[in-house]
Amino acid sequence: MNTYKTLTLFLITMCLISCGSKAKYVKETGAVEMKEPFKAQDFRDTNREFYSIRNAVGTGLSAVKAEANSAAQADLAQRIQNTLQNIASLKLSNSNEVSTQVFKQKLVAVSNSSVSKIMIVDSKIFMRENSDKNAPTKYDYWAVYKVNLNEVVKSANMANLNFNLTLDDF
Repeated sequence: MNTYKTLTLFLITMCLISCGSKAKYVKETGAVEMKEPFKAQDFRDTNREFYSIRNAVGTGLSAVKAEANSAAQADLAQRIQNTLQNIASLKLSNSNEVSTQVFKQKLVAVSNSSVSKIMIVDSKIFMRENSDKNAPTKYDYWAVYKVNLNEVVKSANMANLNFNLTLDDF
């Protein structure tokens, strides 16, 4: 029982110290803790889908939506391309095939084709307050995008990458 009391006391002490240091930091720096509207752990990549959480801020709502969409497409395209490159390195015995310029162009084409079909899983729009009443409203747009890896598999197999891709490869 003595070990239990010691452990409990230790945990309570650590909690108080850590809470106190956070409060001290916030007070000294004037920092404000921000919470993202979407938690990355709720949108982990699987062998069926890749996710991307994006944010854009601006005065034109359609422009910030387009900016977030473009950022998600770029992120997902790069991740698809890197993943396909890694899979190709494992599947192809001829290492020269993986490093050719034509092969890399095919990978870029597959990744770009795949992300053209990204979907919005969820989105949130926030309006920021302006101290200047004449200033335009600023929108803070957050969105979670996903790409279905079935589309990647279809595009990759149609591109003739010299190996057959399946969802199990992801």
